[in-house]
Amino acid sequence: MNRILCLLAILLALSLATRAEPALELRNGDRVVFLGDTFIEREGTDSFLETRLTALYPDRALFFRNLGWSADTVLGTSRASFDPPEKGFERLKEHLASIKPTVVFLSHGMSASFDGADGLPKFKKDVATLIETIKLISGDTVRFVFLAPIYHENLGAPLPDGAAHNAQLKMYSTAIAGIAEANHGIFVPLYDKHEEYVRQNPNRPLTDNGIHLTAKGYSEVARMITEAIARPAKANSMTLQVGDQLTAKMESVNRLKLTPNSASFHLVDGALIEPPADGSRVDEKTWIQIKGLKKGKYALRIDGQPVAVAPASDWASGQRVNRGAGLEQAAALRQAIVKKNQLYFYRWRPQNETYLFGFRKHEQGQNAREIPMFDPLVSTQENVIATLKLPKDRLYELVEATAQDEKALAPVAASMSAKEFHMVPNTPQATPSFELDPEIEVSLFAESPELAKPIQMNFDNRGRLWVAGSSVYPQIKPGEEANDKILILEDTDGDGKVDRSTVFAEGLLIPTGIAPGDGGVYVANSTELLHFKDTDGDGRADVRRVVLSGFGTEDTHHILHTLRWGNDGQLYMNQSIYIHSHVETPHGVVRLNSGGIWNFRSDTGELGILAKGFVNSWGHHFDRYGQSFATDGAGGEGINWIVPQAMYVTYAGARRILSSVSPGSYPKFASLETIESKQFPDAWQGSLVTCDFRAHRVVRFQINELDSGYVTKELPDLMRTTNVTFRPIDVKMGPDGALYIADWSNPIIQHGEVDFRDARRDKENGRIWRVTAKGRKALPRHDLTKLSNRELLNTLHSPNNYE
Repeated sequence: MNRILCLLAILLALSLATRAEPALELRNGDRVVFLGDTFIEREGTDSFLETRLTALYPDRALFFRNLGWSADTVLGTSRASFDPPEKGFERLKEHLASIKPTVVFLSHGMSASFDGADGLPKFKKDVATLIETIKLISGDTVRFVFLAPIYHENLGAPLPDGAAHNAQLKMYSTAIAGIAEANHGIFVPLYDKHEEYVRQNPNRPLTDNGIHLTAKGYSEVARMITEAIARPAKANSMTLQVGDQLTAKMESVNRLKLTPNSASFHLVDGALIEPPADGSRVDEKTWIQIKGLKKGKYALRIDGQPVAVAPASDWASGQRVNRGAGLEQAAALRQAIVKKNQLYFYRWRPQNETYLFGFRKHEQGQNAREIPMFDPLVSTQENVIATLKLPKDRLYELVEATAQDEKALAPVAASMSAKEFHMVPNTPQATPSFELDPEIEVSLFAESPELAKPIQMNFDNRGRLWVAGSSVYPQIKPGEEANDKILILEDTDGDGKVDRSTVFAEGLLIPTGIAPGDGGVYVANSTELLHFKDTDGDGRADVRRVVLSGFGTEDTHHILHTLRWGNDGQLYMNQSIYIHSHVETPHGVVRLNSGGIWNFRSDTGELGILAKGFVNSWGHHFDRYGQSFATDGAGGEGINWIVPQAMYVTYAGARRILSSVSPGSYPKFASLETIESKQFPDAWQGSLVTCDFRAHRVVRFQINELDSGYVTKELPDLMRTTNVTFRPIDVKMGPDGALYIADWSNPIIQHGEVDFRDARRDKENGRIWRVTAKGRKALPRHDLTKLSNRELLNTLHSPNNYE
C-alpha cells in the first residue's frame, strides 16, 4: 500500500522548565487587582499579562481589575484630582474597597525610581502602609505579587542614556525584593530579566523611549512574569515520525485516521497563549516537527484552515505555526479582555467627573446615573471571555499541498485600504447668511457627513488638511462605541473645495488636538497623546503608539488640546483649568494640576511646562519671530502674550500674575492665527484672528509692540451671522494663502450648562469654511516634501506663514 503518512509516535515536547509547585496558583473565584504606575495602566490597554493568566486557568472563574494610574505614587498622588495630594490615598482605598482583592500585583518602581536614594526610605514606608491597608480591606489571606520595575533600555541619542537611571532602578528593585520577602509575597525580578533580554537581543528593544513598553514589549514581559510565577501551560508542540504502520498512541491525541495520501487526528489545545504582538517570533508551544516524509510539499491544516506549507525537508527540521483557529481564538480572547478593561475604565475613571460627581454636579445631576450602567456591560464582556478562554478539540490534517493552500497563506495587506467619501451632507444644514468684512469673501471648503464635529485642524507639509473631530463628545454613553475619527482632506484640483477625504484613523475617544509630524500625526485622545503612522502607503494608519499618558479628563472641554509645532521644533499642547495631569517620561515625572501650556521634545522625550494658568486656553500661536500668544475661552482676557515660565490668571498660589495685552474685557475665544499671506491686503498682515464661538463670529485684532511688550486693538469683525449653527472654533492659514475656519456646526456648544444628552445636540454635521480676499487669486501651493534643502531654506523668507 502506497501510504505516505503513518504515525509511529506523537511526542508532546514541553518547552517550559517544570516546577514542583507554581509560585502563584490562582484559585476559583480569585479577585485579582493590578495596581501601580504607568507600567500597569498601559497593561490594561494591551492586556497581554491578563490574557496569559486567564488562559492558564481556563477551568476557573477569575475576576481581574486594572487600577493602574500613570505616574502614580504608592499612596495614590495621581488620583487626588482637585484635592490635596494626600487625598489621593483616600480615593485609592475607595477603589480597592470596591473590589476587595484576593490577589494584588504591585508595580510602583518606575515613577518612584526618579526620586533616587533620597526617596527610598519613604518608598519603603509607603509600601508598608499600602500593604497593611489592603490587608485591612481584604483580610490577611490576600496574596501579593511584587513586580520590580523594568530595565531602562539605552536606545541611543537623542534619547537619554539609561545608565544613571538604571542604578536607581536596580536600587528600587532590590528594595522591592526585600519587601516581598518580609511580607511572604512573590517577587518577580523584572529588572534583571529585562536586562538579560537586552544583552541577548541588543537590536530588538521592548520599549519606544527606554522605559515604556511597546505592544511587543508587553507581550514579552507578560511571558517573563507568567513563567516566573505560574504553572507552565500545556504545550501544543509535537513531533511526528512517519513510517509504515501506527505503533503508538497518546492520551491527548484521538481519532487517528490514515489514508493513502494523508493523516489526521484530533488534539485538544494547550492553553491559549497569544503570540508576540509583532509576529516576529511565535510562542514555542506552536512548534511542529514531522520526520520521515517522502519528497514533496505538504500542508498542515487545522480545522480545515491551512496554517503552514513546506517541503518535507523543512518539516523534518520543524516549523513554527503562527496562524490557525487556536491562535485566532487567543487573539480574540485578548481583544475581549482589552474591551472589558476599556469598559471598566469608563466605569471607575469616567470623563467629566467635575460634572458627574464634583463641585459642578448640580449642572449635570441626571448623568451620574449612567456610570453604573457600565457594570452589566463589563459582566457581559466577562461572559465572552469565559467562553473564549476554553481550549478546543481541533482537527489536524497533514496533506499534500495544493495551490489553494499556498494561496491561502499568501501575505495580505496589514491594514484596511483608505476609506474615501464625497462631502455630501446626510442632513444638510441651512447655509448661514454672513455679514463679511467688505474686503473678503467666504466659500464652503468641506462639510458632512464624515466631518462630524471638527475640533482642531492642521495642515501638513504636503498641503493636506488633517482634522480631529468627535461625535461622542461630551460623554460616551454606556454601550456606545468610541469611534471618533481623524480625517485627511485634500483639494487635489485647486478649486477651493475638498474632492478627496480619507479616514486615517478611527476608534478614538473625543480627540481634541491634532498635529501632523514625525512621519505621521500626533493626536490628543482622552488621557493620552498618541502617534499614528501609515507604513504601507495606503493612506490609513496601521501603527498606533502611546507617546505620553496620564493627562486628566475631569472635564472634556478642558482635556489636552490645541496642538501646535513651535519655531523651536517642539510640540506645544494646552490643557485647561480643571485638568490634573501626571506624566511619566524617560527624564522623570511631570505634573500639572491646573491650566497651562506644555512643551514636548518628541526626539528626546523631554516634557516641560511653558506657562501655567488660564481658564480655557483654546488658542496658541507663534509669530515668525518666535513670540507666543494665546487666547482664553473663559477668562475675558482677549489676547495673552506668553512669556516662558510666566503664570496667568487662575493659577493658584502664583507670586505674580501676568495680565493680557488686550485692554478691556472680552468674550470667550477659541483658536488663534496670524494673517501672514500675500493673498490678503497689506493692511491685514500681522493681524490676529480668533473665534467668538458663542456669538457666531470671527474676530480680528491688530497687535503692536508697546514698550517691552505688546498691545492689541480689536478691529471690525471678519465675519458674523445670527445662524446658531455657525460655531467657529479653529482657524488656520492654508497652503494657498486662504484662511480656513473649522465650524462645530451645532446649536449646542456647552456641556456644563446644557445636559450631556440634550436632544438639540447635533452629532452629525461639521463644516470648514475658506476665507479669501476679494479679487485676489489663490497663492501657488507647494508640496514641501518635494523641495530640496536649499529650497526649504528659502521658504524661511516667504511672507506666507504656511511655508
